[in-house]
Order: sequence, then structure tokens, then C-alpha cells
Amino acid sequence: MAISLTTDETGIPIIAYQKFHSELSPGDLRVARPAYALGIEVGNCGDVPPGQLYFYWQCDTLDSGDAYTSVAKYASVALNSNGLAIIAYDESDEYDYFNSLRVAYLTFNNLYLPVVTRAP
Repeated sequence: MAISLTTDETGIPIIAYQKFHSELSPGDLRVARPAYALGIEVGNCGDVPPGQLYFYWQCDTLDSGDAYTSVAKYASVALNSNGLAIIAYDESDEYDYFNSLRVAYLTFNNLYLPVVTRAP
């Protein structure tokens, strides 16, 4: 399972990782940020912190695999010179046995990360 961590200019973490929904399912590329960094009060994943009632993290799928394709076995997240997140990751085709490099990146500066598109 791939995992990569960076922090934005204010020290808030951005985590890119691979997630499997079951043992035989393809991997998905996901990104996690603290919910407050996205301007929302409640997240959708992780453990509920002690003394709290709600999830702290917001986890979103950026790219999904399919029957023969898995993504994000290798993933790396970084910030560009404008402070926008960029995630480089692989796409593995288990049927035709080839790998491709993929890049997900922010298209404009927005407080609500991630706003990410997939580059061909």
C-alpha cells in the first residue's frame, strides 16, 4: 500500500494513499486532509478523536481502478511553487501487463482541497 505525506504552507497535512475496498478489489488513489482545512466541520474517515463526536479527517477518492487496473501502488504528493497539491502515481494494468504514470493536480488555488483533475 502506497502512502505519501506533505504539509501545506500552514503545516496542515495532505496525505495521498492507496485504498482497497476488499482483498481482491483494485486499488484506488485517495487523499486525506483534516476536515477543518477544507472548511467543513465533520470529516468522513479515520478514528474519532478522544472526547469528540465526529470524524476528524476528510478522505476522498481521486482515481479508481477497475477489473484489471489498479492505481496508486506508488504515490507521491508534493506542493508546487504556488502551494497547490500535485500527486504522481502509477496505474497498473494486470491484463496487458503495463504501467503508466499519472498525475493529479489542483487546477486553481482554492481553500477547499482537493480540487483535482486527472492528467492523461
